[in-house]
Amino acid sequence: MHSTTNTYALCLEHPVFRLYIALCAADNLTIYGGDAKDAFAHLPGPSMPTFMKLDDAFRDWYLEHTGVLLDKDLALLVLRALQGHPEATHISAILEKVGFKNTTHKKNIYTGKFCDEKVLLVRQVDNFALGCRQESTAKSVYAKIGTKLTLHNEAEAPFEYLGLVDSFDGYDVLQYKLVTTSSCPLNPTSDIC
Repeated sequence: MHSTTNTYALCLEHPVFRLYIALCAADNLTIYGGDAKDAFAHLPGPSMPTFMKLDDAFRDWYLEHTGVLLDKDLALLVLRALQGHPEATHISAILEKVGFKNTTHKKNIYTGKFCDEKVLLVRQVDNFALGCRQESTAKSVYAKIGTKLTLHNEAEAPFEYLGLVDSFDGYDVLQYKLVTTSSCPLNPTSDIC
């Protein structure tokens, strides 16, 4: 069993997102969003057999949905990737297979060349913002990512194209012909900015 203190999930730092916005603006790229639905459920599980002990929240949920109370000592085999598991960095591997290369110091920013144009991508877990010149390029790249995530028994890709980005990871993003800005709305209950 893995301890919950020995986990890792790549998270986007706000200064890195501001850097990404600046890079896109400098190259006059428009930013389009994408969301991998249930991304970790579409990725392979750990390489070694891994078991997870059920917590009370899951036991309560299972009882409510099935009427069966599970034993508190029951452990289940992990069949798919778990967000935060040390081996759950497979989204990066999928992006590499599609043709992206991540930057040396900030692993959330990726670059690549698609449809004969430079593309910049940033991700927050399984949410994506892709900077490019043509919307058709964004749709094409996201379709490739979705295809890589699709399981053999699924009729359509578990990926949603979100169109022009106007917010991402807590930031408002305003894109104009000559200016792109990002801001974090003031919210007294939020400390993310």
